[in-house]
Amino acid sequence: NLRHENIVQFYCLVESDQEGKNYQYMVMEYLSLGSLQDYLLTNKDDQFLTSDKKLLGFAMDIAKGMDYLESQQVIHRDLAARNVLVASADHVKITDFGLAQKPNQGNYYIIRTLRELPIRWYAIESIEKGKFSHKSDVWSYGVTLWEMFTRGLSPDLPIDGAILIQTLKHGTRLMCKAPCKHFIYSRLIRPCWDEDPSMRPEFTRIMSVISELSEEIE
Repeated sequence: NLRHENIVQFYCLVESDQEGKNYQYMVMEYLSLGSLQDYLLTNKDDQFLTSDKKLLGFAMDIAKGMDYLESQQVIHRDLAARNVLVASADHVKITDFGLAQKPNQGNYYIIRTLRELPIRWYAIESIEKGKFSHKSDVWSYGVTLWEMFTRGLSPDLPIDGAILIQTLKHGTRLMCKAPCKHFIYSRLIRPCWDEDPSMRPEFTRIMSVISELSEEIE
């Protein structure tokens, strides 16, 4: 029942029996421009389609969608550029709720295994304790922004969970890499990766920062 302009619309679930097996198909809104990840790689040299101004607009769309999910008590758990679809040159929508969960009364959700999960997008507490919350979604949002403003680079962090935990606990984070502007990195992206979840910004605050940055680069 999630309905928001920055969330890909789910229509229905279709079941089909084929050769004695039951298959389920999700019917969802179709966005022909594909994933944000592919869009960035295809258009990374286009100074209009992937200008800082355009990307801040995308960042705002994603923040609005994530703020809506929080209001609906939904933790996405897999936010990344590959799971954002491009609706037009000016708008994007969040998709892929395969890992999404409702939090418990403590406003977090715990899973028992991290096997085959995208840990380079995960917060420290998610990798170490399997603990997910709206603030771990903020961390993943920061990694998604890093992908966007580096025009499609992949996070260059360890893929081994134990090594990644130690790397992050020592304070190492994804660095600001060209063409990402340092003022965007320091004010918008880096605050999402505070080790203390309570110190990470709310999506409402993130939207305010995006508005401020957009005005500054006009």
